[in-house]
Amino acid sequence: MTNPVEFQGRYEDAGFLRGEGCYTADIAVEGMATVVFVRSPFAHAEITRIDVSAALACPGVLGVLTGADAAADGLGTISSLLRRRRSGGAEMFVPPHLPLSGPRARFVGDAVALVVAETPEAAQDAAETVEIEWEELPQVADLAEALAPEAPRIWPELPDNECFCWQEGDADATEAALAEAAHLVKLKLRVPRASANPIEPRACLALHDPESGNYTIYAPVQSPWQTRKLLTNHALHIEEARLRVICKDVGGSFGMKGQTYPEYAACLWAARRLGRPVRWVAERNESLLSDDHGRDVILSGTLGLDGEGRMLALKVEGLMAIGAYVSVRGTLPVQNIAGITGVYRIPQTHATIRGVHTNTSSISPYRGAGRPEAALFIERLVEVAAAQLGLDSVELRLRNMIRSDELPWTTPLGFTYDSGDYAGNLKQALQLSDAEGWSARKADSEARGLLRGRGIANVVARSMATMNESARIIIGSDERVRLECGAVSHGQGHATVFRTLLAERLGIDPERIDYLTGDTGTVIAGVGTFGSRTAGLAGMAITGAAAKLVPEARRRAAARLDAAEDTLAFENGGFTAPGGVRLSLWELAAETPLEAAETYAPEAATFPCGCHVVEVEVDPETGTVQIDRYAVVEDVGTPLNHMIVEGQLHGGIAQGAGQALLEELVYESSSGQVLTGSFMDYAMPRADDFPGFAVGENPHPSPSNPLGVKGGGEGGTVGGLPVVVNAIADALSCCGITDIPIPATPQRIWRLLRTAQQAA
Repeated sequence: MTNPVEFQGRYEDAGFLRGEGCYTADIAVEGMATVVFVRSPFAHAEITRIDVSAALACPGVLGVLTGADAAADGLGTISSLLRRRRSGGAEMFVPPHLPLSGPRARFVGDAVALVVAETPEAAQDAAETVEIEWEELPQVADLAEALAPEAPRIWPELPDNECFCWQEGDADATEAALAEAAHLVKLKLRVPRASANPIEPRACLALHDPESGNYTIYAPVQSPWQTRKLLTNHALHIEEARLRVICKDVGGSFGMKGQTYPEYAACLWAARRLGRPVRWVAERNESLLSDDHGRDVILSGTLGLDGEGRMLALKVEGLMAIGAYVSVRGTLPVQNIAGITGVYRIPQTHATIRGVHTNTSSISPYRGAGRPEAALFIERLVEVAAAQLGLDSVELRLRNMIRSDELPWTTPLGFTYDSGDYAGNLKQALQLSDAEGWSARKADSEARGLLRGRGIANVVARSMATMNESARIIIGSDERVRLECGAVSHGQGHATVFRTLLAERLGIDPERIDYLTGDTGTVIAGVGTFGSRTAGLAGMAITGAAAKLVPEARRRAAARLDAAEDTLAFENGGFTAPGGVRLSLWELAAETPLEAAETYAPEAATFPCGCHVVEVEVDPETGTVQIDRYAVVEDVGTPLNHMIVEGQLHGGIAQGAGQALLEELVYESSSGQVLTGSFMDYAMPRADDFPGFAVGENPHPSPSNPLGVKGGGEGGTVGGLPVVVNAIADALSCCGITDIPIPATPQRIWRLLRTAQQAA
């Protein structure tokens, strides 16, 4: 490394603050028309008749397309990339997810037709005139009800609505250990469905060139290359080279835009059929209906401990909603539930999770993707066990934590933790939270008529486990560095982190580096941004490319300076010969560009870890929960930018705590209708719901990659959910309340307190 660059801000912020971001809805081309989708008002229904004549007669309408039209044109389905097995070992059934559904709709919001018009207003007006006669069918929207023998079948191919059955661990050994345990602690909880709600909704601009037969689509996606592959190979049945995917700025995603949606294929098809560029921008209520959602998991289990409070075994059974269709990565969250043993030494563990179809929108990875659910379960179990055994929960945790000198540690469910200091995280977080002042603050709250509770949650979560990533560096005659990478930013600060990383390797000003991504037509192929993977995988690809470029530049410099390569000193973006003669990288690239590329695949997953400590106050008169103090210690290995790591923590905590307190996407059981279809009904946290965050670091670089990074995008969410729930449970424990509903809304807390008072 040469000439470290100390800048710790974000290079991209100035442009965003000036309003210079370019989002999909900002892009306009000549002749562009608007698409509006017609969506099913029923959770499960057959189309018996559809009449588009009135819509075609509306002013400004260019065309109306239906599922029958899509079938006639031979459009294919958007397929799931992650296949699992069903109970008994049968292959997982992957339902067809066509650009337009028909003749049957399987959730409220399922797209069954589209209208193309000259203006958004004309398209919307015409869409409302499409006449559809429906035969409503029995539906099941509730996860807990979908496996019942009498539940309606969503797909005829699945007589039990089971999508998959995932099992891990030694079932017999776990049962034997539980049979010998002195204490058995049981827990059942549900993490409800959530909507990602990024500030920028889903959108796309689709173009087709009739002369070449090529397509272009602008869309805010996390993986342009995966999007291209799925749209071409699966939906449009064309060669990949005929589709260019361009992703400009992305206004948030959190996993939701990591999927390839059927609307994108429908818009490309419409652009070809009508010979016009078409743009679709989802309305907010449309997003709440049709975006892929997150979570919706039921977990139950038993923890066995010996007479001294040492954990012996854990048995877990669970249900995970899939939705009507299996999204591209819809089955991914289950593999992260394998982290359900947390930071604890549990010799025997067995888990069985069944994926279940329901008449709802699909489930996809949402920030954490199974990790928050797993952390919530084990950290709630620890608290329940401590209460049952009459032990302090901190002591119980320390008694069972995996020690640093035991790492690497392979869990019974197959995760190998690479590095960390779990006990150190806990102790540092308690200190950061001013644990010594806890008793005084609790007494003060009681004096004001409030219930004060403290929550603790330890976190360890897998990252950097997914595929590879690529980067290319080009230095040309314009004295600029072109840095290409497959990692698309949707808030992570890639332009800052990667420019700084490369600038350190080349000894140049980061301002001379142009970071390019998100264009399959001009940028080196890549995988994309998800799973806390990009700092390590893209970072290693960039440093690897730099490690190739510098020797090539050295060879050129040696030839130009008539000197031996090993005599040249490389610093400040150039080479200096023993006599003091110097050649810069810019001079060396003046005639022939310097270029190098690298693809990096991880040797193993990394496991960032940390500890959250929270104090809340509960008003027993209103049920209102207020977070009063929040301390977090995080180990992301080597932090590449401290400010960005802390910012990721803040945002992640808000999403985790938001689900603990407010967020829930609710379907009415009797009809499958979405009851939280607007921001009037779907509550999200705001800035004034949080205190300042006290953030500490306890870095232990990962040995699995030379940079030592682990990944820091999801730790805040993984810990934010369980720690707030634990804090509320602690506050209400004096009233005999142990089961905390999620989200713990004021109304639910108030009812719990009233019920407890009446029972007393």
